[in-house]
Amino acid sequence: MRRTREEAAHTRERLLDAAEQLFAERGFPATRLDDISAAAGATRGAFYWHFKSKEEVFDAMLARASECIDAALASSRRRAADDPLGSLRERIDTVFLHIEQDERFRQVVIMLICGPHSHTMPSSLCDQANTLGASAIAEFAMLLRAAELRGQLPPGLDARLAAQACHSLLCGVIADWLRAPVVFDIQHDGGRMVDAFFESLRESRALRTAMA
Repeated sequence: MRRTREEAAHTRERLLDAAEQLFAERGFPATRLDDISAAAGATRGAFYWHFKSKEEVFDAMLARASECIDAALASSRRRAADDPLGSLRERIDTVFLHIEQDERFRQVVIMLICGPHSHTMPSSLCDQANTLGASAIAEFAMLLRAAELRGQLPPGLDARLAAQACHSLLCGVIADWLRAPVVFDIQHDGGRMVDAFFESLRESRALRTAMA
């Protein structure tokens, strides 16, 4: 029984690996269930044992890619109460690190934001990507408000707008690096870009609320 469970788990991983590769190469709509099964060396029945649809495969891919980075973000979450701005900076550093070193995470990001087939993603998965982005922006805004309350940023910051700008910077740095990784170092140079943005938060009048 144990071996059967291990074999089933191994088949599931092969299916996810195959889907990840095919989605990146062909795009989501052009990849058939039979293609995934064949690339994984599995039967169509084995596919349906583990997944009901391609959308469910993508959800599993995203969850698998998120597991490692979620664990890495634990330390930044612990320091959020005492050092919210440092916590935000550490979270961004963690994302840059995983984009560079974690191929599984990188492949999913490529499919979502800047791959050659990202525009062909079905609306349900685009909605999921938008939900993830909105969640990140909300978390950024919470940390920026906390940083203002702790005196790390001047009063009157428009946290919502600043969080959106921070998220746009993060996505832009990642997209540019993925398209041409030899142009700059995502950890070192990307981090300096983030530092420059944080400095602008202390000075920019455009990022102050109307009441400030």
